[in-house]
Amino acid sequence: MPLCTIDDFEREVLIFDSDPSHSYLESSTYLQAYSPESSKYGIFVFYQGDVDGVCALFILEHHKRISNGLKLTSYPVVGEADIYTYIKKNLSIRSTYPDIKHEAYLRVLLLGVHGWDAQVLYAIKVHFSQLLPEEYRNDLRVCIVPAARPLSFFNVSFEGDWYFFVANEQEVTQEKSILERELVGGIYRSPSVASIIASITKTTHESSRAAILYASAVAVISLLIHYGAVDTSANKKITKIFQEIAMLNGGPYVQLDAERSMLPLISFTSLEEALRISPHFFIYDPQRKKDTLAEFRIYCNLLMEEFTSEFCNIDPKRQSQVLRQLNGRLKKIERSQLLWLRRSCTMPSVDMIYILLAISVGWINKENISTIDSAAVMASDFMYNTLTDRMSQDSFYDKVIIPQLKNKALQLMVGTYDMVSSSQIKSRMFGSHKVLFTTLYPKHQVTHNDELCFIAYLVSNIYSRGDREGGLCHVLVFIKNSDANGILAYGYSPEVSGNFPDIWALVFSSISHDDPSFVYDIFRPTCLSIRSDDFASVKNKISERLRIALESKQFSYFNDLESDTEEEASFSATDEDEDEEEDDDEYEEEEEEEDVQ
Repeated sequence: MPLCTIDDFEREVLIFDSDPSHSYLESSTYLQAYSPESSKYGIFVFYQGDVDGVCALFILEHHKRISNGLKLTSYPVVGEADIYTYIKKNLSIRSTYPDIKHEAYLRVLLLGVHGWDAQVLYAIKVHFSQLLPEEYRNDLRVCIVPAARPLSFFNVSFEGDWYFFVANEQEVTQEKSILERELVGGIYRSPSVASIIASITKTTHESSRAAILYASAVAVISLLIHYGAVDTSANKKITKIFQEIAMLNGGPYVQLDAERSMLPLISFTSLEEALRISPHFFIYDPQRKKDTLAEFRIYCNLLMEEFTSEFCNIDPKRQSQVLRQLNGRLKKIERSQLLWLRRSCTMPSVDMIYILLAISVGWINKENISTIDSAAVMASDFMYNTLTDRMSQDSFYDKVIIPQLKNKALQLMVGTYDMVSSSQIKSRMFGSHKVLFTTLYPKHQVTHNDELCFIAYLVSNIYSRGDREGGLCHVLVFIKNSDANGILAYGYSPEVSGNFPDIWALVFSSISHDDPSFVYDIFRPTCLSIRSDDFASVKNKISERLRIALESKQFSYFNDLESDTEEEASFSATDEDEDEEEDDDEYEEEEEEEDVQ
């Protein structure tokens, strides 16, 4: 497996071996250098259907070589089954219509994927190579720009047939070191894949450059917003992106903001409504009492009319004052974001994240059909209309579509709060580690990784009530969807990094090897599908495997020596369990139950 830095991406992925020049051609007419045969082929992209993956694809589509004619076809994936579904559909179409000329590709790119294995990669290689003429099959390359680290966790050799791309030489050194030391202790996220792609994307116009930089900022924030991470470098990254955009001609394109990120959709709603859907306000008051809203209105010294009318109609200086007061009251971590400036409205990065989440999750339309199958097209359409049509003053999209998407995001968030607030949170101590458990029965289908992360983030924060000194907890969420056979489990760990890797992928993959009723999806390493409705048995099996993982010495992938500072985990009673019967070893008796209602 060639392990490359992203600086090699254009040469290895966007320039084909059949190109006679093999050079970086800056001319907009460079396509004349292509041979007639090679110009038939292009790039097929399987991209992860989360916010980072959607932004990464948006950025790649603006690359100069793509804009000037290099063919790119994309297909969203959420789980491993999506790859095989595409292959089966494609084979079926080709067998049904053999006389029609079908597309073929010299590059297959997996963009922003959370996992992979040799079986999936070989299936991709075999399928796409068979679509090419025999003389071109050796030119096919399967390339991966992964979101998960370390690469060695997924048991794919560095000497294989795949091209992996990481951010820089430092990451290459780290990956080789982890492989040599044979460390296996969980996974962690890479820097935003969208920002990695943006770093090497050459655009035709500076307005396109501004759009992809803004999209990279959205992706950076999306990786932090639901993990409670105190990443001091994130604000520096956003400021750096802002400064780069400010240097472009044709602006101003963006505004730097550090006040609105705690109130999603505040640019489109009243302050009252923005507080109702703010995760920070929900964590502050999970019961969402009306008295709390009144208390905040009085605290901000606002009239009822000001509180319930559109916030953007308030004097800008007064807006800033109110937002600073709310930041102090909610004890929110300061997090910068960018506001994309449009003639008719402004789009904050956080708002775009929640709208993309609502699109990805989908909803039932007027024809009683789920929009999930068209989610990828809707997400792409939303980003293009928002970021490329920014100067339209009387845009139909601004007047009709964006308000509809705002309402769908609002409905999703309110529905999520209703579901979480009506649940019961149970805690269990594993030595020095506290793990929270909850079971949810959603009214709509809950399967998307970003939505699951949002739910678990709320559970962890509600339990700690935002008390960072006590630290956020690991969370295990069980989802019982109404139309599903079995249970979906999702494991959440806050503040994951190379120093503190996420153990859920290790726990879920190991238990699936021993029990066929537990189905592990390599593209969703923190999820586990369970072919059973026996919650008690499922909890006990996962808890036992979790105990083993937590008892192991926790180490950093970035240090040569393992840390031995962790306390030994056990199921012995803690202070929180002293009121329970000591002679009862049943799972429920070892938990502390908290009703958040």
